[in-house]
Amino acid sequence: MSNFRKSILIFGAILLCVGAALVTFLALSFSGALVTEPIELVYQIVDEDKVYDGEPLTPQECLLMSGELIEGHVAEISLEGSQTNVGASKSGASVRVRDEKGFDVTGDYKIRVEGGRLTVTPQEIYILLNAEQVVYGGEKIVFDESSVVMGILASGHTVGATLAGAGVINVGDTLERTDVFPAIYDANGRNVTSNYEPYFAMGKVEVVPRPVTLKPASAEKIYDGTPLTCPKTEITAGTLVSGHYCVYSYSDEQGNEASLTTAGELEAFVGARVYDPLGNDVTANYAIDNTATATLKVHKRAMTVTGASRSWEYDGNSHNYYENGTVGETEPASAEGLVPGESVRVTYSGSLTELGETENRIARCRVLDRDGLGETSSNYEISYVSGKLSVTKANLTVSLKNFSKSFDGAPYRANDPQAYYEFSPALPEGIVFESNAEEMLSQTVAGSARYTFTDYTVRKGAADLTDYYNVTVVPGRITVSPRRVSISTDLTGTVNVEYNDGLPCSFPVGRFTVTGESGGLLNGHAILSVTGDRALTPGSEVQRSAIGAVGITDAAGRNVSEGYEFVNLASVELNVLVGKKKVPVTVADYSAEYGAPITNEFLKTLITCGEPFTAVDFTFGTETRKNAGEYALTPVYTGAGSEFYEPQITAGTLTIRPKKIAVTVSGTKNYDGKPFAANGIELKCENLPNGVTAKPGESVLRRTDAGRYENAEIVFTENGEASANYEAVVSGYYEIKKVTAYLQYADLGEDKAPDSKTYDGQPFKIDTKYLKLVTGSGESISGFEVISVVYDNVIKATANPVSLNLRYPRAVVAGGNGAEISSDNLEIIVRETDQVSVTIAKRAIIFAVAPLTISKDAVEDDIPVETLISLVTINGLASTDYIDVRIHSVSVSLGANPEMTIVSKYNRGKICNELGEDVTDCYEIPSRTFGMITRV
Repeated sequence: MSNFRKSILIFGAILLCVGAALVTFLALSFSGALVTEPIELVYQIVDEDKVYDGEPLTPQECLLMSGELIEGHVAEISLEGSQTNVGASKSGASVRVRDEKGFDVTGDYKIRVEGGRLTVTPQEIYILLNAEQVVYGGEKIVFDESSVVMGILASGHTVGATLAGAGVINVGDTLERTDVFPAIYDANGRNVTSNYEPYFAMGKVEVVPRPVTLKPASAEKIYDGTPLTCPKTEITAGTLVSGHYCVYSYSDEQGNEASLTTAGELEAFVGARVYDPLGNDVTANYAIDNTATATLKVHKRAMTVTGASRSWEYDGNSHNYYENGTVGETEPASAEGLVPGESVRVTYSGSLTELGETENRIARCRVLDRDGLGETSSNYEISYVSGKLSVTKANLTVSLKNFSKSFDGAPYRANDPQAYYEFSPALPEGIVFESNAEEMLSQTVAGSARYTFTDYTVRKGAADLTDYYNVTVVPGRITVSPRRVSISTDLTGTVNVEYNDGLPCSFPVGRFTVTGESGGLLNGHAILSVTGDRALTPGSEVQRSAIGAVGITDAAGRNVSEGYEFVNLASVELNVLVGKKKVPVTVADYSAEYGAPITNEFLKTLITCGEPFTAVDFTFGTETRKNAGEYALTPVYTGAGSEFYEPQITAGTLTIRPKKIAVTVSGTKNYDGKPFAANGIELKCENLPNGVTAKPGESVLRRTDAGRYENAEIVFTENGEASANYEAVVSGYYEIKKVTAYLQYADLGEDKAPDSKTYDGQPFKIDTKYLKLVTGSGESISGFEVISVVYDNVIKATANPVSLNLRYPRAVVAGGNGAEISSDNLEIIVRETDQVSVTIAKRAIIFAVAPLTISKDAVEDDIPVETLISLVTINGLASTDYIDVRIHSVSVSLGANPEMTIVSKYNRGKICNELGEDVTDCYEIPSRTFGMITRV
């Protein structure tokens, strides 16, 4: 420990000595008492040179030629000087020195810099004035586009001509080499050629013709008698120099002026001369393509020439347009589309004799020019519209004559049918007019009437000329004077009549007779009616009445009373007893819904009655018509006038329909073989009146089978009693859902379902105690009992166990009557997982032979084969199977032992079940050789 302390003391003393010495050095330095000489440093700038490239050349390196920096000091050298253009200049540098702490200690050094030299030499450059063809533009073209083919131009420098404006104008002019010499300019346009050593070469330069493509415009028109020329020419490619213009000329293939007047087509060629604004022909400076041609088309002019028309009244003569029979050229009625100044001349054909119309056809047409000398028809597409030649009907006025006669029940008839007519103008000789005027003379009763005709014929011999005339009819008049007669009756007692609505009473016509000076009624005429001279009212007193009017009818039922004049009506009187008039009253049937108001006022609207009754004069009884059903409607007359009229009433029927109630039915249950409980079905009724209830009918409550049921029976009760006043309009449904059960094995512990048996020809059965019904989630289902289940219908023997699915033929409700439940109600599903491995062993069968006693002396051939075969029996077959036994061979061996013989037999048959299926493999046949014959 003492040595360690001694070391620390010695080290501390040394530090104190060094510190004191440093302080003393610094103090002397700052006071100037301690002076040192600066260190001399000599730097040399390295020379730089390059070929001119437009970028400044600057010094790149400075070398310390003599002197040395103090350790830790660093010299900061800034190079100075720049040379861009061709030439030389000096380069220099400024030097500063800093110590390790960054302080400037340049004063501690004597620094000298030896300058360098910056030299830029010219850039050799080879310039080619580009060979060029310039399209003629009408102005001087300066060729100054050059290419540098060797050497490099500085950035931004370009080559230009030193002699601005030197150039050429016209095609064929040449440019001399002395006219153009290149110069080089910087981006500011200053001439910097002195920085380059240029070498110049000149390509071929020339002005080439200006290409122009011409296309004359085609033209077309419809013929108008004037010439058609090319309207213009378009420059479709190239352009003219500004201010230049073309003068065009057009010619046909033969060199003549291209012009087309008549209908047709002409190919036109264009020629052109180009002139400058001063009128100088500069065509030589253009390469004109005028190969395109134009087409001049003059289309035929559409013209419609309409022929003239002429008409005559029918006179039996033949007529044509010219009338005088001389056919020649004339003008048409019109010529639409004709060129102004030209004219049309036509020749007509056609003639007409009979009534009607025919075409006045244009047989020939010529179009003449403005002078009327040349024909220009070929320039037109002419359509023809024929004129009309017509023969019209002749006008005829037929006046019917007036006639008069005494009433005889027959129409007037003249002896001569022509006596009825007067004609204006008179009919020509041989013309006959016939009509139904005689038939129209239907006036047979007294009076005056007009008559005319509705059908007529004009003929000449057998020829019917009716259509050749316009007939105007002036009707005639027939006047018939009445027949004077008297009336008498054999009515001597009291005549019973019915009230006639305030009019004179009617009497029985069969008790009256008509007589007269010239006889009584005409043949076929009879008395239609006989009425009194005044109105009588009903009563119990006999009244007197004279005859006021008599109606007469002819055999056709027409009233011909006006044809008779009775001279003694007022002198014939009768004793009359007047009774009430019977008036029919009918009530219409009516149907209304229960609860609808039915008033007496409404019921009156159902009444239809004869005059003078009205519905307001009746009323209906107050019997109840409220419940649904049918009621007789028999009104009672309560109005005035019962002393004159007696109603004959036909009753109507009032039907009150049950009121419709909208009922929505709902209810659901699972099938259990039982009907719905009374509260198991919900009914929702709309607008059910107070005091009325609805419940399901018996047919609803008796439902037990699964299904969805609509149109349910609904029973309504009103005030505690069943009511037929309501009818349900049912919507919705109630449903008994089918039950789905899963059949599976029950867990009975050690007691398991059998899984093997010996083949017996029957399906593999299983006792139902080993099974249960469950829901899809595995919960047990009660209320149903499975009474018969088997496995798949496998009946054959199996060498190895096989997996069999359960199969169920029938299921019943537990505690039921044993009836089978339909699969519509109960569906039993066996899952594929509910299987069991079953083994069915082969069934053993044997062939047995009954003993046979034979003579001891018998030999083999003494025993018939049939006898031996009949001895064979088969034991052990399943009850439903059968075997077709065929004995292949039978042999009898009577050996040395007389008590024993062997019969050899071979079975080739197959064993079948009741379906005819081969089940031979299900049996074990122990031996096919058998026998036991005993001999005595």
